[in-house]
Amino acid sequence: MAEVASVDPAMIARTKTWLANQQQPDGSWEGDQTEFFSFQTSTVRNTAFVAWALASAGTTGGPIDAALAYVKTHLGASEDAYTLGIVANAFALGAPSDPYTATLLAQLDAKKTVNGDQVYWSTAGTQTDFYGSGKDADVTATALAAHALMSFGGYAGTVQGALSFLVASRDTQGNFGSTQATIWT
Repeated sequence: MAEVASVDPAMIARTKTWLANQQQPDGSWEGDQTEFFSFQTSTVRNTAFVAWALASAGTTGGPIDAALAYVKTHLGASEDAYTLGIVANAFALGAPSDPYTATLLAQLDAKKTVNGDQVYWSTAGTQTDFYGSGKDADVTATALAAHALMSFGGYAGTVQGALSFLVASRDTQGNFGSTQATIWT
């Protein structure tokens, strides 16, 4: 947000501290079951998402390292594309030189579907953290995957195909499905 609007740096510092204090001893972040938009679908997703947010805000070391270590040990080999998109973004920003990051991005790239000049990631019925499913979830997963691949670099053809898919997914009002899919796109 600070790239497009005035943001109080003290608020960012307070938020980073608060988030770090919510981290569990094993490095994870669990969703609070009382929140309306709590990420209750996966502790791995929650942890990767918070790690990505903290890394985006300039946090390094401690909380990021613990979170990414948790994700490494708990990420399943057959994770859905949406989860891999979130995790890949966390690693691309939080640990770009870790060899695991390159392996993870290759795994994400291998899950793509190519349809002509378009590339997308199917969530195969997986629900997103904000309760999206179907085409909406595929658009969201594709946007997350494209962002991670662009952040990491080296996947220009895949990214171009993903951007083609995303542009083609826009409706007549300029949206890409849900608010989540539109924001990620």
